[in-house]
Amino acid sequence: MMTPSAPARFFFWPLLLAIVLLALWGRGWGIWLEPMWLDEAYSAYAAAQGWDFLWHVVPRYETHPPFYYSLLRAWTLLAGDGLVAHRLLGLVCGMLSLPLIALAAARLARIVNVDRRVVVLATLLIVAVSPVVVEMTREIRPYPAMILTYAGACLALLHIAERREAGLPLFGRPYIAYLGCTALILWLHNLGPLYAAALGLALLCVIRLQSMAKADWLWLAAGGCFVIAVWLPALFILLDQAPEWIKATWLHFSTRDLWRRATMLYTGPRDDMRAMAAILLLLGGALLWRTPRGRPLLAALGILAFLPLLLSLLISATITPVFIVRTMTALATPALLLMGLGIGWGRGRYGWLLPAAALVWLAFAQFGMVAATRAHPQGDWYRAVAWLQPRFAPGDQLFAYPNEGALPFDRAVRDHGSQLAWSLSDDTDGLIDTIDQSVRIALFRIAQEAINNAVRHAQANVLELKLKSTAHALTIEVADDGQGLSRSDRSAGGGIDNMVTRARLISAKLTLGTAREGKGTVMRVQMPLTLAKAGLLEESK
Repeated sequence: MMTPSAPARFFFWPLLLAIVLLALWGRGWGIWLEPMWLDEAYSAYAAAQGWDFLWHVVPRYETHPPFYYSLLRAWTLLAGDGLVAHRLLGLVCGMLSLPLIALAAARLARIVNVDRRVVVLATLLIVAVSPVVVEMTREIRPYPAMILTYAGACLALLHIAERREAGLPLFGRPYIAYLGCTALILWLHNLGPLYAAALGLALLCVIRLQSMAKADWLWLAAGGCFVIAVWLPALFILLDQAPEWIKATWLHFSTRDLWRRATMLYTGPRDDMRAMAAILLLLGGALLWRTPRGRPLLAALGILAFLPLLLSLLISATITPVFIVRTMTALATPALLLMGLGIGWGRGRYGWLLPAAALVWLAFAQFGMVAATRAHPQGDWYRAVAWLQPRFAPGDQLFAYPNEGALPFDRAVRDHGSQLAWSLSDDTDGLIDTIDQSVRIALFRIAQEAINNAVRHAQANVLELKLKSTAHALTIEVADDGQGLSRSDRSAGGGIDNMVTRARLISAKLTLGTAREGKGTVMRVQMPLTLAKAGLLEESK
């Protein structure tokens, strides 16, 4: 008879590949379709301003340390500053989290003596389709980097626990990695101290204080001093800006459905997901509890998963509200490790059925949630751009209210491909300023109409305006890379008729044709200088 672990034993690598591809789909599919929302647009704006802005201006009005914006700037300098390039940083962090979580799951399975393959596959499956984890990984915010850092810290703590159990000293590569992750998460977000507090307490749970040597105590103190010293500049930024943020915040803390909102980051928004996750979580905790060497790890993982959440709720209730789900998403990592471990529960002949059923239910429910989310972007600024595009004419002004909407709208215009690259060259040596004013106005109106046609009707991305002069004539040329003109278009349309009429009134020659390389349109109006300076427009009236 095939045991529950047999499929994983025979098909481990194909199943692992399938889960990784599922995780890649959830985190990467459609990142080029969703416009940046407000906070993402601000991240892109800050990263584009330069190093001096990030380290001298941002700390004067932001409670967040400027490290993430600096990381994003360095990334965009290498990968480009388009929408996909910005989102790729989160995608890379999200995918790099998977091997760290898999290694941590394997170590937990070995400690409680259950099949590592089953636990790794189950844990990665839950991580791959966890709705909040997937959604935060797609954001141009520090959350993907926080998830990756916290996963690294969890793995380092498990390494430290094994070393201490084997009688090895505290100091080593796992301890260095733990200190690095702790310092990094302090610099990634202004709520980093909550994570650091949990990491510190979790470390105390696994290092076996009763067997600590003098050198171990010295390394423990030195490591703590190192992390605090590294964090001090970010702490000064937080202390300086926090009072202003508390005074100006528009957030309000509510206890309505608080337990559902607080637990959503671990499971998803539905109660059936919460129930299935609770079953797996309790079974994973039970496996650790019944193993003496697992009890310190259970305490450590519990602290890592829940202490920062409790502290953030306390801060929200007493000091100032915070975005709990977004800022605390990284806490899902230790909780998901416990859930994945729960699949190893197998008391009795059919004991494995309960965790297996809970896992299947949870995974299918979460997958459906992730798939549905892909069809509903958070703020569809592209629809706003598409609505405005045919209605916006040269000379129009656009006002954003509230003004914060200007940032995501500007990015949507750019990323949607609606940004117009234009160039102006004037080879007349100021001649345009010497001709009759009425002729200048007519020429301006002709050029304006040509630009309007390129933007509103030809959907041009590139536009060139050239002013040229010879000894006998002045020429204005407007060329674009838009859809071009058909033969019927050349004699129809109010805009083209207006240009032709204005050209005739000043005795200028107007031609319309195809731009270079057979793409787009070129409008050329040529005006004899003798007529331009004589002001034929007034005479024609």
